[in-house]
Amino acid sequence: MPDRSISKASSDAELKSAIIAFEQILDAEPNDRLALETLSDAYGRMGENAKATVYLVRLAEVVANEQDAKTAPEIIRRLKSMGSTPEILQAQKRLQDVMKIESASAAQAEVPARRSHDITREVSLAWDLLQAEEISQEEYALIVQDLSENSTKNIDVPVTVLHALQDRSFKNLDRVLAFLARTGGKPLISLTHFEIQPDLVKLLPQEFMSHRGAIVFEKIGIDLLVAVLNPFDTELQDEIRKVTDRRCHFYLAGAADYDNMLTSIRKSQSSMDG
Repeated sequence: MPDRSISKASSDAELKSAIIAFEQILDAEPNDRLALETLSDAYGRMGENAKATVYLVRLAEVVANEQDAKTAPEIIRRLKSMGSTPEILQAQKRLQDVMKIESASAAQAEVPARRSHDITREVSLAWDLLQAEEISQEEYALIVQDLSENSTKNIDVPVTVLHALQDRSFKNLDRVLAFLARTGGKPLISLTHFEIQPDLVKLLPQEFMSHRGAIVFEKIGIDLLVAVLNPFDTELQDEIRKVTDRRCHFYLAGAADYDNMLTSIRKSQSSMDG
């Protein structure tokens, strides 16, 4: 019977692994916005409001120091929900001052939306690989760094552990894929053997394919076969079942294989639209 211990990891365990990873990032980059934002959110979801407030106040200081008037209103809103301690009130005032003096920034390019919520499960997956000794501590740190940096970029492929390993030409990638397929209970599939079926790829929004890491690539009767990049993201799998209103069978795909099919889907959709 396959070992499913990773797939049973609780939400708290995922949050704790994300906390460890992002605290390591802050050790190297104390003003990293994504790390501060993620830590505040993670501690908040764990009910540790004092720590959540500390990181949110630190984030507010960074935003104020960078004179980011576009982000300030959202941070102020979140600070108000935390209470009215002197530290919170001071942070709010600094952000309000930034908003008052902001005048010539209207022409600035829009900063791509941060997607910290996208990578929590990927950080958890990297942690699981480290615990299983499939990657080293150094490789884990590099993967988390890549996930953090890529999550703030406006890229058109998912931000995943498998992409980070592929981009770094990880020598044991095949072994990691076999491990994920075995422990995640999702058979490894080669998408090169399947043709694009427009009626199937339309079943999922572009967001799922471009950012969430899921493509419907085949069907058996009315059941759907879905390729994913993280076999342990059960929340994503549940969303796909709800969106498609079908019974779904999930398979693990490699990053390069996935990206090639995604490119083919975009070309196919572009030609149909033209």
